[in-house]
Amino acid sequence: MTIAYFFAALLGGQAMRESLPCRPCHAPVFDSYARTGMGRSFTPAALATWDEFWKGTRFYHAPSARYYEMKLVDGRPVQRRWQLDSAGRETNIFELEVHFVIGSGNHSRTYAHRNPSGKLIELPVSWYSEDGGHFAMSPGYDRPRHSDFQREVSGSCLFCHNGYPRGPELAHGIDCSRCHPAGGSHFVNPAKLSLDRQTEVCLQCHLESASRSLPDAIRRFDQDPFSYRAGEPLGSFQIYFDRAVEGGGFTVNHSAYGLRQSRCFLESKGRLTCLTCHDPHRRTHAADADRACRGCHAAAHPEKASGCAECHMPKRRAEDAVHVVMTDHRIRRAPETNLLDPIAERHGRYDGPVRLLYPPRLPDTAESRLYEATAALTDSVRLAVNAAALERLIETAKPRVAGFDLALGAALQSLGRTAGAERHYRRAVTLEPGNAAARLKLAELSIARGLNREAVKLVEDLPPDSAALNTLAIALTGLGRYEAALQALDQAAALDPPLAITWLNKSVALRALGRLEESAAARRNAIRLDPDLGRR
Repeated sequence: MTIAYFFAALLGGQAMRESLPCRPCHAPVFDSYARTGMGRSFTPAALATWDEFWKGTRFYHAPSARYYEMKLVDGRPVQRRWQLDSAGRETNIFELEVHFVIGSGNHSRTYAHRNPSGKLIELPVSWYSEDGGHFAMSPGYDRPRHSDFQREVSGSCLFCHNGYPRGPELAHGIDCSRCHPAGGSHFVNPAKLSLDRQTEVCLQCHLESASRSLPDAIRRFDQDPFSYRAGEPLGSFQIYFDRAVEGGGFTVNHSAYGLRQSRCFLESKGRLTCLTCHDPHRRTHAADADRACRGCHAAAHPEKASGCAECHMPKRRAEDAVHVVMTDHRIRRAPETNLLDPIAERHGRYDGPVRLLYPPRLPDTAESRLYEATAALTDSVRLAVNAAALERLIETAKPRVAGFDLALGAALQSLGRTAGAERHYRRAVTLEPGNAAARLKLAELSIARGLNREAVKLVEDLPPDSAALNTLAIALTGLGRYEAALQALDQAAALDPPLAITWLNKSVALRALGRLEESAAARRNAIRLDPDLGRR
C-alpha cells in the first residue's frame, strides 16, 4: 500500500481518495495535510480506532439521572443509556451504533449515528483529550433535560467539519477541494487570490462570534450549506453578526474572530493573517507563533526567544464545549489568569441587539436591509418593534425568497400574533411551493385552528421525512383517519427510529382506535426513547 492510499484509508477515505489526483504533483503537501486536524475531521467508524471504547467506560450523569456506557459489540462501537427504577433495576434502556466520528481527537471526538433516512444523529457522550482523555456529555447536553439521542446533525454543522458531499454520500474529512475548488483549467490557489478572498478561506469556518446563543451568521436564503467555494466573496454566501455590546464569549471556532479584535491585527493593515502563523498543510507548532511575533516585536523580552503565545495567546476553556481547551487568538498585552478553571455550560440565549460583523460593510440595498432586520429579531426586548420594521421592509421590497417571511412568521408567532404569522407563512409557501419548512409551519398553524384538511394537503406530498409524516399523522388523527395516521407514523418510525414524538403520536392514534394495550406500549416506548416525556 502506498503512503497516499494509507492516508486515504486512515481518513475514511472518500474525501481524500477523491483528492488523490492532487498527490502526484503535491505529494509532500498531500501527505502532511493528511496528518492535520482538518484532514482528520470526519471519519467513518469502520476506519477509526476505538481505544477509548475498549475499556467499556461507564458513567452516571446526575442532572438527567441517566447512566451511559461506551462499549464495543462484535467490534462495533455503541453508546448505551439506561436509568434505574425504584427497585434498582435497569429501565429506559436504549443504544445506538456509532457510524461516524466528528473531530480529529486533538481536542475531542463527538460520535454520530446515521438513520435509515440518512440523517446524522449526534450521540450524547463525547470523548475529550484533556487530562489524558475522558468521556463526558457532548456540548449542550450537561443539563437535566437534554437532547439525548434525538439531536440531528445539521448541514450547517457539517459545513465546518467535512468536505463537500457527493450526492447523497458524505465526504470523509475536509479534503483539498474545500480550499482548492476546481476553477478554469486547474484548481483555485488561495495564495493567488486577493487578500480578502484569501482570508475568507479561513473565515468561512473560524469567524464564530457565538455558539448557540445568537444567530452569529445568517446563510443567504438562496444558498445551501455547501454552496460556498473558495475564491468567491464570503458575504455572498453568509453574513456574520455579533453582540452590539462588548463582552462576547470564547468558543471553539473563535480563532479568526479573536484575532480580528487584536491590536496586532488592527495595526498590521492586512499584514497579519491566519497564514502568518499557520501553514494549513501541516501541524502548527509554538515556534511558528514565536517567529511571527518576533518579526514585529524583536526588541520585546530580548532575553526570552520563545513562548510568546503562552502569555499573549494563552489556552483557555471554551464556553460552548467546556471540556475543550483551545488557544485564544485574541492577542492580549497583559496575560490573563484562571483561564483553565472548570466552568459550567451556559444554556441561555443572548437576546439583545446585534451588529454587523462581516463583511465589514454591506451595500445599502433592500436585500441587505432585509438581512440586518432579520438578524435584529434576536432582541427580545424590542422584538415587536423589530418585527414591525422587518414587515415594512418585506412589504416594500417584496423579496423573492421565503426565508424572510419564515423568520418574521416565527417572530410574530412568538409574540402571539398568529394571524400575522399565518399570513407570512402563506406568502413563504407561495414564493417557494417546495419549501418544506414553510409548509410545515403553515400546516402546524392550520392544525391549531382545526383546519386539518388544509394541513393534510400542505404536507402529504412532501418528500418522506419524520417531521412531515408526524405533522401529517396529527392532521389525519384530527380528521378521524386513525389507520392512515398509523401508516404515516410507521413510515416515520422506520426512517428515524430514535424519534420519541413518533411513538407518542402513535399512542394517541391507537387509543382513538380502542387499542389500549398497544397504545400503552407505544407510550412506554416513547418514554424509553426520551425519558423526559415521563416527567411531563
